[in-house]
Amino acid sequence: MNEIDDINLLELYIESGIDESYHDKPYNFYQDNNKNISQIFDENFKKEKHVISINEINEIANETASKVKDFNTLIEVIKNFQHCPLKDKSISTIYGKGNSINPDLFVITEIPNNQEDKTGTPFVGDTGELLIRILSAINCSLDTNTYATPSMFYRPAGGRIPTMEEMQTIKPFIYKMIELLKPKVILLFGSLPSSLILNNNDSITSIRGKWYDFKGIPVLPTFSLQYTLNTSKQGIREVKQKVWEDVQEVKKKLTN
Repeated sequence: MNEIDDINLLELYIESGIDESYHDKPYNFYQDNNKNISQIFDENFKKEKHVISINEINEIANETASKVKDFNTLIEVIKNFQHCPLKDKSISTIYGKGNSINPDLFVITEIPNNQEDKTGTPFVGDTGELLIRILSAINCSLDTNTYATPSMFYRPAGGRIPTMEEMQTIKPFIYKMIELLKPKVILLFGSLPSSLILNNNDSITSIRGKWYDFKGIPVLPTFSLQYTLNTSKQGIREVKQKVWEDVQEVKKKLTN
């Protein structure tokens, strides 16, 4: 086929409404009349690319995190980790912010919000502003004695709740953060980080304000930043009061 024939063929494709190619080489769809087109596409995709199972992904995450020896390397590993399914659907990787050298306080929040995902910057928008105010009220700051990270490094499509399998992929990196940071206290904002660290599915209402232990480090769960902002007018005062009481307990623990 010469150049003129190529051009004529492309023009025919355009006139026929064909604007997408599924393979990088021709395929004879008539060679097996017992298979429909979708089956053939699926089989050939699997031949061309090995599909990694979620269990394999979690094994890779565990092995990768276990080899990291310092915090800066951990951040680079998180930024370059390609296996979490959520990464393909999110815009940015949000891995945290603050003092990473023996901080007094380690804060874990819920998933990144839409603005964080779009900008690639952690703790921006209303929830970020609220976090900064809360930290300031207990003499903490991301510039001095606190490191904070979302519990998931990627925003699930539509802001949905991550699956248990997706959480298991991120867990080794969060645990490695704790190991390397060695904080005095861990503060959890919401049910997602609480489930991740405490390994239980109890409601945040039933566990907030109570002290737990994570490998010798005191842990306190409280309501999520987003919930605190979005609570109805009738309940917002009560929720904010409880969050205030919880963070005051953190302040006491840090000064003891």
